[in-house]
Amino acid sequence: MLHQCFNIVLGLLLIIQIFLLIRLCARPQKSKTELFILGSGGHTREMLHILSLVKPTDPIFVHADSDILSKDLTSKIYQESKFIPIVRARQVKQSYFTSIFSTVHALFKSFKIIYDTKPSLLISNGPGTALPLMLSAWILTKLNFINCKTVFVESYCRIQHLSLTGKLCKFFVNEFVVNWEGIHKKGMKYIELYPK
Repeated sequence: MLHQCFNIVLGLLLIIQIFLLIRLCARPQKSKTELFILGSGGHTREMLHILSLVKPTDPIFVHADSDILSKDLTSKIYQESKFIPIVRARQVKQSYFTSIFSTVHALFKSFKIIYDTKPSLLISNGPGTALPLMLSAWILTKLNFINCKTVFVESYCRIQHLSLTGKLCKFFVNEFVVNWEGIHKKGMKYIELYPK
């Protein structure tokens, strides 16, 4: 059963790769779209702080479809902005095995969101929802469909160790920002975003 599922996923990825290779010669359109990934709880509060520093003109927000609170909180400040729901790559307390399938599902949705919005900038501050979106933006940029700079800001609460999302995203983001000198490593930028 697992072998068949794996073959199906590989087959779908091969079809997508062929489609993308056909479009390889396409030039990415210039875009001013700024995409921000909201996460539940403290991630949203941190993102609102980042937004106060970045001051986007017309941001688009992506949030987990089950995270209405983050959308409501952000929409109070950014009333005219567009909010796009996405399925979670992994639900709270979901097993790692079944999260493989939900992550693949989220990845397909992410490709559509990134391709449709064609962001020039994608910023996340650590929620798991970011992983498929960051990966999609990286792949579509490498394939010359879009021209998107990706920035991952590790959550402020990560003092000694990177989050799982951070550990995975660090391989394919343009800028990786940490808030604490204790986890600052080669290839990362240490920026003090919050007063200590």
